[in-house]
Amino acid sequence: MYECEFTTGSVRYTARAQLNVALLPDVITMETSPLTVDCLQSQTSVDINISATIQQSTETYGVWWSYSNDTEMNQLYNTSANGSLVYTFIGTIICQKVFVCCPYVNVTFKNTKGQETSAQVDIPVIYGLVTIFFPGTTVRYKSSPSLKCTFRETPDSAGWNLIQNNQSFTLNSGSVVKLNSSCATSGTGSCTEITIQGVTGDWVGMYECEFTTGSVRYTARAQLNVALLPDVITMETSPLTVDCSQSQTSVDINISATIQESTETYGVWWSYSNDIVMNQLYNTSANGSLVYTFIGTIICQKVFVCCPYVNVTFKNTKGQETSAQVDIPVIYDGSIFCDGIVTDGDDWPKTPAGATVTINTCAVGRVGYKSRTCIGPIWQDVYDNCINQELNTVLKQANNFQKGLGDSLEMAMNIFEGLFKSSESASSNNIADINASIEVLRFMATASSLNNIPEEVLPNFINASSNLLQMTWNVPPLILYNVSSTFLQSVDDLVKNIRVNTSQGVNSTNIDLRFCSSSKCTLSVFNVGVEMIISNGILKTAAVRNLTNKLRNNYNHTKPSKLLLSATLQDNNDSSTNIILDFPDDWQTYSKPLCVFWNTTEEDWSPAGCTAYNNDNGRTMCVCNHLTPFSVLVSKDEISAYSSILDIITNVGLSVSIFSLLVFLTIECLVWSAVVKTNLAHFRHTAMVNIAVFLLLADISMLASTRPSSLPDSWCFFLTICKHLFYLAMFCWMLCLCIMLVHQLIFVFSPLRKRVFMFVSSIVGYALPVLIVGSSYVYCKYTNIPYYNVTTCWLAYESLFVGSIQSFLLPVGTIIFINILSMLVVIVTMVNSQVVDASKADDMNTAKGIVKGLAVLTPVSGVTWIIGFLQLMLDEETPTFVAVEFLFTILNSFQGICILVTVHFKEEKVWQKLSKIVNVTFRGKSCNNTEIPLEEKSSTTNKA
Repeated sequence: MYECEFTTGSVRYTARAQLNVALLPDVITMETSPLTVDCLQSQTSVDINISATIQQSTETYGVWWSYSNDTEMNQLYNTSANGSLVYTFIGTIICQKVFVCCPYVNVTFKNTKGQETSAQVDIPVIYGLVTIFFPGTTVRYKSSPSLKCTFRETPDSAGWNLIQNNQSFTLNSGSVVKLNSSCATSGTGSCTEITIQGVTGDWVGMYECEFTTGSVRYTARAQLNVALLPDVITMETSPLTVDCSQSQTSVDINISATIQESTETYGVWWSYSNDIVMNQLYNTSANGSLVYTFIGTIICQKVFVCCPYVNVTFKNTKGQETSAQVDIPVIYDGSIFCDGIVTDGDDWPKTPAGATVTINTCAVGRVGYKSRTCIGPIWQDVYDNCINQELNTVLKQANNFQKGLGDSLEMAMNIFEGLFKSSESASSNNIADINASIEVLRFMATASSLNNIPEEVLPNFINASSNLLQMTWNVPPLILYNVSSTFLQSVDDLVKNIRVNTSQGVNSTNIDLRFCSSSKCTLSVFNVGVEMIISNGILKTAAVRNLTNKLRNNYNHTKPSKLLLSATLQDNNDSSTNIILDFPDDWQTYSKPLCVFWNTTEEDWSPAGCTAYNNDNGRTMCVCNHLTPFSVLVSKDEISAYSSILDIITNVGLSVSIFSLLVFLTIECLVWSAVVKTNLAHFRHTAMVNIAVFLLLADISMLASTRPSSLPDSWCFFLTICKHLFYLAMFCWMLCLCIMLVHQLIFVFSPLRKRVFMFVSSIVGYALPVLIVGSSYVYCKYTNIPYYNVTTCWLAYESLFVGSIQSFLLPVGTIIFINILSMLVVIVTMVNSQVVDASKADDMNTAKGIVKGLAVLTPVSGVTWIIGFLQLMLDEETPTFVAVEFLFTILNSFQGICILVTVHFKEEKVWQKLSKIVNVTFRGKSCNNTEIPLEEKSSTTNKA
């Protein structure tokens, strides 16, 4: 009964109506007794009790039951029990296997409106020696269903297959498939169980367990049904961006969501950014895909922090949901944007700053996408992720292989053969193919740790990996480090896990793989000598070229050997290992070697467990007590102490400098009113505060970039901009301080006004650095000159006055020259002054303080960068290079403490004000508990 009501004051007006619904059961509980049917006793049929239970209802149902695919419907009648309606009947199971899986019974309910609903119960039947147990109903998406088979005898082997589209795939343990052969219980004989972790549409099909005894196979099959959700949802918009710069109120945009064709009945809705209104969608079928299209209206009023987006939500029959989102870049009135351009036939539309545009089109024979980001008004380079179509097929096969799908000798051979063919024809600059190939190696390395991969794959595996090393890996450093580390780890794992029996090794252009099974192994791989004594097993060694220059190296002023050697043991149980490696001299004038291994956890070189010795013939001998990928780092000096000392000086110095500058700024806040009594003092402290602030920001940026190799390219660029800007601003404020001092002392009768000083200082101290940094970046961008060096996160230096470093050194050098010249003029002027007016005594003292500050700041800050410039020009092999580098590191790191000492520690007014603050603070605390003497009270009264 539904009631509506209207209230006026205390009076209610109501109306009522009854809503009647032709009901259907929401839940139907099916049960059988017994739970399984045993047909092993040669009987022709077995009777089984079946019941269907629903909640009691006023609806008059028509109820029928039927066998599996039988069209004959048998009417049922209910009995009432404990608030439920129970329909019971007896079914007869024929003991002849006519079902792929197992028989089942349907019960159908029909209401007075002719609507129907059904429930089904599967009846497991033991027909023979093999019995399969499986989920009787459709399982949820991303759940982990299990299937189990029992066999009444003891077989030679057991396994599982997945049958899809009339193709059979062998299943083995992997990242998704988990096999269990220890599931047998007393009386069941043998057992094999399979669990699919995180099941998706790729795992829907007929599962077959098999037990093999001699040449006889015993099998059982069961269908696994999954309530699917789309694994991949491809969102597209047309146009790619929305232009709202023409003062229009809204713009319509076509949006589509594409998924793989499926038997699942989806509920599909779309909605705007944070809108709760869900709009239902319907699909069209095209080329094996389901496409959902609709038109969205973008309001040309900026109400989002970033950009509007559209959500598309899919819901399966189990009520599970998944969503995909597409951002819609909008160019609002007054926004910064990149102009639309055409590059290599690709149309990149007008795009707002900060947005990334993706094009889902590739050249013929390739699949994937291309994307491009707009930074400010300038387009970044195109990121091409279009992969060779044949290589993409190999990548999918390798992914399935490591999951456990299709894990067989034949499939492994096909994967490595396909990888080798692709590596022979791949473009040397196509990083998308290189990334995909390394992913194939990574997938196969994962699979090799779970299952045996035969030695027959070695030739294709080694030759394909060698071909990859011959290519140009044209990517930013951080990506290069990750990709090369993944490549090394994958190759090393495959060499370790692939079991060898008869293979004698493989030699290719960039990888030389050799094996040794004798007790005293003496090998030579790419002219690297290897010696090791083993009690049993096989020593595997692989020498690799063209890889060490791609790996991360945080040891400054070193370069790696051209060769990397990986060593591992098979079937060996020695408690300790000692290996001797004899590397050739390929570093010429570099004389100080360091034997290192690749630390996979830190993704960097480490010398732990290795000792280096120089041979009489100029070669380097490494003695190590473990087996990993080894190489040699070389420099002119001792590597470990030299690098670590510089790192310690830099980190400690910058930390002390940052702390000193924070103390300086705190003191300035406390004593400001006491030290700015005159214009000259006000000018001085304003400049010094700005110098301290910009140096503080520069030091923080410097400290954040002390390990450039661990920073993303975008962060390295950002920190370079910060350091360039903040250091220039610091020097520009030093210039303001110097010019102000010269003006005050020379033009005595025309004192500088505060307004004029602040205006000029703002132009020189704020606008000028921004102008220099901005113009230098734009110049480098449009002349294709690198603005910064990704290995140092600082301005690029190529040679004298070549590179973006000149946009820093020329302004700084000019300012230092002006400061030194001005300081000389001021000193001469002050020496020639015989009489000082008492009213100008404070100004004269302030001027002297400025001269003292400049006398220290200019040499410290200026000479620091002159020394840095000298370091860039010096050859690393010269004896003075190390001394200059240490001097630059010390001076540059400790600038903050120099400002604190020269400005505050030697200024009397600062100490007086600080003393008063301290006295007042402590006196205020003591006065609460101390009685003032009578004489002091009297004195205080008289003063009052």
